[in-house]
Amino acid sequence: MTKRIAKKSAVIGLGRSGLSVARLLKSKGYLVWATDIKTFSGPEADRFLSEKEMEESVKSDKYAFWVISPGVDPRQKFIRSAEKKGIKIYSEIEVASWYLPEGIRKIAITGTKGKTTTTQMTAALLKDHGFSAESAGNIGLPLSDFALNRKRADYLVIELSSFQLERIEKFSPEIRVLLNLQPDHGDRYGSFRAYYDVKWNIFKNAKPGDWIILNYMDGNIRKRDRFSGDRVVRLGRDISLEGNRIEGRIGKKTFSFPLEKDPIFLKANRENLLACVSAGIICGLSGQEVKGCLEKFMPASHRLEPAGEWRRVTFINDSKATNISSVVRALESVPGPIILILGGRAKGSSYKPLLKYLSKIKKILAYGESASQIKSSFSGFRSVTVQNQFPDVLNATLKFLSPGDKVLLSPAGSSYDQFKNYEERGETFKRWVRNLSASGS
Repeated sequence: MTKRIAKKSAVIGLGRSGLSVARLLKSKGYLVWATDIKTFSGPEADRFLSEKEMEESVKSDKYAFWVISPGVDPRQKFIRSAEKKGIKIYSEIEVASWYLPEGIRKIAITGTKGKTTTTQMTAALLKDHGFSAESAGNIGLPLSDFALNRKRADYLVIELSSFQLERIEKFSPEIRVLLNLQPDHGDRYGSFRAYYDVKWNIFKNAKPGDWIILNYMDGNIRKRDRFSGDRVVRLGRDISLEGNRIEGRIGKKTFSFPLEKDPIFLKANRENLLACVSAGIICGLSGQEVKGCLEKFMPASHRLEPAGEWRRVTFINDSKATNISSVVRALESVPGPIILILGGRAKGSSYKPLLKYLSKIKKILAYGESASQIKSSFSGFRSVTVQNQFPDVLNATLKFLSPGDKVLLSPAGSSYDQFKNYEERGETFKRWVRNLSASGS
């Protein structure tokens, strides 16, 4: 009897999603070769190669395909060599979608900002009304883990970053949500048009029966809209939020209801709320059912999160604001006077959109790798102070506080220059505020 030879695949990058897809592929009988910037000897890979060895392997070894992790830069030489050789390279999301259980309806959510909040709200809304619903993707559980465990669910709500959408081929969700298109990741894509093109992959493989939810209040989305039919929901046109009242018409359902939520939350989450309501209505819920759940919903940490008060100064943790458009949203939502903490690692975007809010900003404090760029960007604004380290910039704020001020950590940069992620940066900020309050001085 001839022994069956297992197909070989490669996983590029062994972060959370890379390890997850490696486990999935091994369960499907693939030999998994892997590479990462760090050495690895775990059970997920049959063989570990350095990037140089992986490039050499392209010349002689036959691969079924490669899977590239979201954090891996696809412009690297060994990856381009594989593409020239004709090796198929997929995202983890694409491969995981091949093995999802039948019958699960997929709600895919992307955008420059608001993805996590909208994903969490939508999953909570569906669970609250008797559906089995799970969230996965860029939030929490990698999609490959869900596929590996073969869990059953009515709905799978999937948060998707641009990196995860880069190499989609057959992935096809039944409900697709695009929240916004604002400049981001210029360091990876070279142009914002290229970044927008990748985001638009959310609509790849769309079928006549699928639902499409577009934020029509976003000019970059409105310009690209070529969709037709009665299964397209345009936020700001088919459904709107005025003050605290949401109203609209989706399909044959008309609805109108107020939301008893904090005004800052409503203003900061306008499109997130409208997208979530739209998804809920599409899934069969009534306006009142949606209202009840959203009024109970608590947003995730690090997104315009109240961090405490001290000497009648309010501290707000918006560490998740790693791009300019998120900071704009924060400045639109938080009343002044604001002491704004910017910094971290820049992502290639101009700080110019923040200039229109200088009348609300009392002081800018900059830290980290982008501090000098921030200072030069606000050269006409005298109240800019620079510190190298994050703890130093926090302590520097104390010199400028007055009762009624809002200290807003909304960095407009990634955390990777001084922290492992934005959560660690946000927790450091909150711990500092707690220590201030505890001191009582």
